[in-house]
Amino acid sequence: MKDRLIIGTCNEKDHDYGIVIADSKRKMILNSYKADNAGILCLSHNGKYLYAANESRDFKGKGSGGGISSYIICKDKLEQINDSLSYGSRPAYLALTCDDRFLVVANHGSHSSVTIRYGIADGKPENTLGHDISNIAVFLINKDGGVGECTDIMEFFGHGYFAHEGGQSVSHIHCLKIRKDGLIIACDRGRDKILALRVDNTGKLSLRSEKDAPKAYAPRYVEFSKEEDLAYICFENYPYAGVYQINEEDELIEKQLIETMPEEYYEMYPTPKFEKEVCDENEAKFSPIKAKETVLCSDVHLNKEGNRLYVANRWFKNGHASICVFTVDEDGLLKYRKNIFFECHDIRNFSIDEDDTIMHVSLTDQGMIQKCIFDNMIENPFIIESFLEIEKPSSIIQI
Repeated sequence: MKDRLIIGTCNEKDHDYGIVIADSKRKMILNSYKADNAGILCLSHNGKYLYAANESRDFKGKGSGGGISSYIICKDKLEQINDSLSYGSRPAYLALTCDDRFLVVANHGSHSSVTIRYGIADGKPENTLGHDISNIAVFLINKDGGVGECTDIMEFFGHGYFAHEGGQSVSHIHCLKIRKDGLIIACDRGRDKILALRVDNTGKLSLRSEKDAPKAYAPRYVEFSKEEDLAYICFENYPYAGVYQINEEDELIEKQLIETMPEEYYEMYPTPKFEKEVCDENEAKFSPIKAKETVLCSDVHLNKEGNRLYVANRWFKNGHASICVFTVDEDGLLKYRKNIFFECHDIRNFSIDEDDTIMHVSLTDQGMIQKCIFDNMIENPFIIESFLEIEKPSSIIQI
């Protein structure tokens, strides 16, 4: 079991607890560092380097957009290598190619118009001072592990069902994961799209396919199956998980759509059917992400054996947050088993250890990291204990 945790938080740049290194076994903070809204972290495949998405609009001055920061891990300490603009607004996710050569960043964009828009001009990023556009940016990783030059930026345009300020008025790339062969699967919650892309050996992106998600569901996070032939998607607007086959042409085919809450929830809150292409203006205020009265999925993880999938559910007003447990059959399809409920409303992220016996959960609204300990997640009782108080915890990495 790995006892060391690196925790990213949504705290602003002057807060003492921006990134935290903690000891899970001894229930204590070992070191903490100031960082600007470093809620999402990424570990290099060799375990030496850490990268943080700084989800800001003004990382290097007003109107400059978000940032990314690099660190070298020295036992229980971090030493910053460098940082860079993310060349977009509010970077929401980042991932490394399997050779750790390129860092790929999902710039989510804002929910309103701001003067940040980057494109590539003469081979270099340039702020064209236009509407805030969601994009995916690629960065070369330097030999010292630092963030190097930006090699490409790909923008995305359009809207989803809940346009008119309902959280889907423009594209919002929220998450991306990279397969061992270099295929990128990205969730565009703004347009209800699941994207397949590739990055070549020069750091240039190509769009391979776009798959329509269920209308208005807003795909948020993705996880690969153990064989990486399936993508598991959790949706932000409605409590469902989707299973998608990835074929040889890098196209996604929906295989399953399954509930992430107990059956009685859907009797209380039936999932609406959408006939129109886009909502009416007065309907946007009832979008789930705006009203926050129903369950919103936030994170998804597969255990090491590939036979259990976990999905986090947030419930801001009318109930408690939970983590849904699925078993995975030999075809990669999901079977609902149970929900683990927590005394909070907002589970932003969580992690599972390699033995599938300990889960660390960020209770973001409570300022708490909790640890679930169990012998067998499906059958046996489990213990939930609070072990660390940190304001606005988010991403958790076990090292």
